[in-house]
Amino acid sequence: MKKEDKMFKRKCVICGKYYPKSDLIRLTKLKDKSEIFVNTNSDVYGHSIYICKNDDCLNKSLKPNVLSKYTKLNHLENVIK
Repeated sequence: MKKEDKMFKRKCVICGKYYPKSDLIRLTKLKDKSEIFVNTNSDVYGHSIYICKNDDCLNKSLKPNVLSKYTKLNHLENVIK
């Protein structure tokens, strides 16, 4: 078995492709609050979504109501920290 096969992969919510965790940006929603953090070193626990570092995916994720359906927040542009 190759080392690449043993790596954990996550799915980008925008394009739907699978990438290693190190190639993705992790956004975490806290359970008690309606805040979303860019979780750089996995130190915050909660519901997380991943976005790849591709320019197209990053631009699409900044559009209104794109990430709100994954995080179940209505006004997402006000809570990203």
